[in-house]
Amino acid sequence: MVATICPKGSAGCFSSANGGSIYLSTDIPAHHHDVVLFGLFTDYIQYEDYRVIDSNYTCESKVKFLQNEGESHLANLYQGQFNTPHKGKILVSL
Repeated sequence: MVATICPKGSAGCFSSANGGSIYLSTDIPAHHHDVVLFGLFTDYIQYEDYRVIDSNYTCESKVKFLQNEGESHLANLYQGQFNTPHKGKILVSL
Protein backbone atom coordinates (compact mmCIF):
# COMPACT_ATOMS: atom_id res chain seq x y z
CA MET A 1 0.00 0.00 0.00
CA VAL A 2 2.86 2.41 0.79
CA ALA A 3 4.27 2.12 -2.75
CA THR A 4 0.82 2.74 -4.24
CA ILE A 5 -0.42 5.59 -2.04
CA CYS A 6 2.61 7.38 -0.60
CA PRO A 7 5.16 9.61 -2.36
CA LYS A 8 7.87 7.64 -4.13
CA GLY A 9 10.70 6.62 -1.83
CA SER A 10 8.84 7.39 1.39
CA ALA A 11 8.58 5.02 4.34
CA GLY A 12 4.97 5.92 4.99
CA CYS A 13 2.34 8.60 4.77
CA PHE A 14 -0.97 9.87 6.05
CA SER A 15 -3.86 9.96 3.60
CA SER A 16 -7.03 11.92 4.38
CA ALA A 17 -9.11 9.77 2.01
CA ASN A 18 -11.96 7.77 3.54
CA GLY A 19 -11.70 9.39 6.95
CA GLY A 20 -7.92 9.23 7.16
CA SER A 21 -5.39 6.40 7.17
CA ILE A 22 -1.76 5.96 8.10
CA TYR A 23 0.41 3.77 5.91
CA LEU A 24 3.79 2.59 7.17
CA SER A 25 6.20 0.29 5.41
CA THR A 26 7.18 -2.94 7.11
CA ASP A 27 10.72 -2.48 5.72
CA ILE A 28 11.49 0.65 7.72
CA PRO A 29 14.75 0.51 9.70
CA ALA A 30 14.07 -0.20 13.38
CA HIS A 31 15.79 2.96 14.61
CA HIS A 32 13.48 5.11 12.44
CA HIS A 33 10.22 3.22 12.96
CA ASP A 34 8.92 4.97 16.08
CA VAL A 35 9.77 8.49 14.97
CA VAL A 36 8.25 8.00 11.51
CA LEU A 37 5.08 6.59 13.08
CA PHE A 38 5.02 9.48 15.56
CA GLY A 39 5.32 11.95 12.66
CA LEU A 40 2.46 10.30 10.79
CA PHE A 41 0.26 10.48 13.89
CA THR A 42 1.22 14.15 14.20
CA ASP A 43 0.07 14.68 10.60
CA TYR A 44 -3.18 12.84 11.33
CA ILE A 45 -3.92 14.94 14.43
CA GLN A 46 -3.15 18.20 12.60
CA TYR A 47 -5.44 17.22 9.76
CA GLU A 48 -8.25 16.19 12.11
CA ASP A 49 -7.97 19.43 14.10
CA TYR A 50 -7.25 21.99 11.36
CA ARG A 51 -7.64 20.26 7.96
CA VAL A 52 -4.07 21.28 7.09
CA ILE A 53 -0.67 19.74 7.81
CA ASP A 54 2.30 21.96 8.66
CA SER A 55 5.36 19.92 7.71
CA ASN A 56 7.63 22.14 9.82
CA TYR A 57 5.48 21.44 12.89
CA THR A 58 5.63 17.72 12.13
CA CYS A 59 9.39 17.81 11.78
CA GLU A 60 9.86 19.86 14.96
CA SER A 61 7.62 17.38 16.80
CA LYS A 62 9.75 14.47 15.57
CA VAL A 63 12.92 16.23 16.75
CA LYS A 64 11.41 16.80 20.21
CA PHE A 65 10.27 13.18 20.32
CA LEU A 66 13.79 11.96 19.52
CA GLN A 67 15.37 14.32 22.05
CA ASN A 68 12.99 13.05 24.74
CA GLU A 69 14.00 9.51 23.81
CA GLY A 70 17.69 10.39 24.19
CA GLU A 71 18.34 9.96 20.46
CA SER A 72 20.45 13.09 19.94
CA HIS A 73 22.12 11.89 16.73
CA LEU A 74 18.80 11.05 15.05
CA ALA A 75 17.27 14.29 16.38
CA ASN A 76 20.04 16.23 14.64
CA LEU A 77 19.43 14.33 11.40
CA TYR A 78 15.71 15.05 11.50
CA GLN A 79 16.32 18.68 12.41
CA GLY A 80 18.43 18.91 9.26
CA GLN A 81 15.31 17.84 7.36
CA PHE A 82 13.70 21.25 7.86
CA ASN A 83 16.85 23.39 8.05
CA THR A 84 18.93 24.30 5.03
CA PRO A 85 20.75 22.78 3.15
CA HIS A 86 18.85 19.51 3.78
CA LYS A 87 15.31 20.91 3.67
CA GLY A 88 12.86 18.43 2.22
CA LYS A 89 15.31 15.52 1.94
CA ILE A 90 13.89 12.07 2.63
CA LEU A 91 15.71 10.57 5.60
CA VAL A 92 14.19 7.13 5.40
CA SER A 93 13.65 5.70 1.96
CA LEU A 94 13.01 2.18 0.80
